[in-house]
Amino acid sequence: MKRYIKANTTLETGSYLLSSSGELIPVTLHVPSTTYLSRGIEHLCPTDAEFLLSTDKISEEEALVIYYYCLQEYLGKDSFTLADKIRFNTYCELKYAPKLAKLVANPDSCPVNPADLAPCFDDINEEFYAYCKNNYAKVSVMNNSVEFRITSENNFNWNKVIIDQCILKHDHSMPSNTRYTILRESSKGYKSYFVGATLKEILENDSTILSNTSIRRREHNGTIEYIED
Repeated sequence: MKRYIKANTTLETGSYLLSSSGELIPVTLHVPSTTYLSRGIEHLCPTDAEFLLSTDKISEEEALVIYYYCLQEYLGKDSFTLADKIRFNTYCELKYAPKLAKLVANPDSCPVNPADLAPCFDDINEEFYAYCKNNYAKVSVMNNSVEFRITSENNFNWNKVIIDQCILKHDHSMPSNTRYTILRESSKGYKSYFVGATLKEILENDSTILSNTSIRRREHNGTIEYIED
């Protein structure tokens, strides 16, 4: 049974990914990994592999390549002990990747020769790291505070998705008590578009959300239109 928080938004407290098509997906951890980004590491990591594996984007073998490449990177060497692996599992937050954790529990689970991990990983990373960044915005909900973090680098305009397909879908109250924060996230930190803004403030100033051109938003015949100035 779905539980709703006591706020104007009907979004439950938790973490989500908002797809570029408007689908809101509950997740345990966001992708690309915020932890890895905060370390200045911009490539796929084990928790990203868990998401891609769970959504049938990659195979078990590809998920294992990601894990073992990141293990090598962490250790700075090709060989490892069980103690090394246990230490890395904490570092990479493997407890949030149960499918992958089950696979790597097998001591012989590495699918390729350790010397071949880097080229195999590069192929997977080239295709799917950009996919994670460009196709999803991170959403965090805590009671009546909602935060969106954008990582895309393909100039996608998130206005329509964030406002019309998420905020307005879950927040119909004017005035609203819910506060919204919208940020751009990278390994360099955050750029803010809105911090603690009301729904009214966002609707009045929504052209500031990752727009390449100056736009205006209007309702026409019951639909939302965006018009370039």
